[in-house]
Amino acid sequence: MNNPEFLRNLWLEFSLHRLVAVPLGLGLTLWMASITGGQAAGMGYMAAILFVAFTLVGGTKLTAEGLFREVDERTWDWQRLSGLSPWSMTWGKLLGGPIFTWYAGLWCLLAFALSRWSELGPEKTWQWLALMVVGAVLSHALAFLFALLVTRRQREPAHRRRTLGTIILALLMGIYTYPLAVLLKKGFHWYDQYVPFLDFVLGSVVVLAVWAILGGYRLIREELQYRDTPWVWLTFLGFAAIYAAGFVPGGEDSQAGRLWVVFALMLSLTWITALSEPKDPSTWKRLFAALATRSTGRIIEHLPCWFLTYLTLAGVTLGLMMSPLSHWQLDLGHGMETHWELGIFLFVTRDLLLLLLLSLGQGAARWRSEIATLAYLMILYGVVPGILHQLPNLSFLTALFWPLPHKNLAWLILPPLAQSAGLVAVLIFSWRRRANQPVGTVRQKTRMSQTPP
Repeated sequence: MNNPEFLRNLWLEFSLHRLVAVPLGLGLTLWMASITGGQAAGMGYMAAILFVAFTLVGGTKLTAEGLFREVDERTWDWQRLSGLSPWSMTWGKLLGGPIFTWYAGLWCLLAFALSRWSELGPEKTWQWLALMVVGAVLSHALAFLFALLVTRRQREPAHRRRTLGTIILALLMGIYTYPLAVLLKKGFHWYDQYVPFLDFVLGSVVVLAVWAILGGYRLIREELQYRDTPWVWLTFLGFAAIYAAGFVPGGEDSQAGRLWVVFALMLSLTWITALSEPKDPSTWKRLFAALATRSTGRIIEHLPCWFLTYLTLAGVTLGLMMSPLSHWQLDLGHGMETHWELGIFLFVTRDLLLLLLLSLGQGAARWRSEIATLAYLMILYGVVPGILHQLPNLSFLTALFWPLPHKNLAWLILPPLAQSAGLVAVLIFSWRRRANQPVGTVRQKTRMSQTPP
């Protein structure tokens, strides 16, 4: 196992004292649990709780903090220049960072298997063991993925609140596997087919863990200046759409329901990727340079994931409009239908243009553009419509800020189109003004944006 990253973590995390103290401490705890809660049941439940505490919670914390600590100690940039391959660095950090928690977790898994084997049987026991292991892997991979996203955006010393946020996000998606498996004991229907609960949860967590690891690997490749085509991301979008649509119950309107679920999913992923990916001018300059070469391969390599997700959302919107069963049925006074999905899509277009405009004008601290965008959207979607709604003579103007279903299609389409056109004009003007500025002026503004008030 010739992986310097993994061996480094191995030597840092293990000592003779830890190797001996962990099984002794766990053994005493499990023995006490077997006395107080019943020999088999008490030991099994305590072993599962300790596995979640050590491997899932503790391992997730170590995975995220390990990367943040490397950024704090200024060793992350040095590692990016080393000769390690992207895959070696990925699994070295994923397995090496929380390696000590896995050592403790293996003892817990052994105790769980020995205490629950006779009650659950071999098949169920192996399934629960696999679910616990893969659930922890999923949580670690998500923590690694979120930590990479944070360090890619902010290179200054990491604050504890960032670590805490990363851990919470990962745990919310990792711990859910255990109560979900308990809640679905009777099974459920997926694409109108009955699926046993444990088989489906286990399969889902395995697939999601693979996608999370692959996402971390792709980000490591980007950190090491590798260029990748977006086919992996597009494949993930297809998987996510198929997976989510299966939860819609069958029936006469199942096609429309599944289209709306996919629409909501793509809308969410568009915003998640738009807020997490870099949108600085250098990114767009590289894309424009690729467009100038007219090389399809280079153009595809430089397309951001949020833009590809946005195009996928446009395709789903078109599918909803063409589907005879997907119109949002509302009583508008004359039994009319409205393409509500088109209005939502156009307002999303306006919001993304606003985000790009604010990202262009924030200098080196462009991470503030996300906060500013969310603040403006709160005003546009909440404050202004709320005021207009309280004014009887002006309540009809709420359609300028909300994609409200309306029997007149023009009221649904024209407001976001006009606002989007205005933002495009301002965006082009700002881009040209920035391009015409001397380099020294841009750098001076960048330094000023970094200076604290």
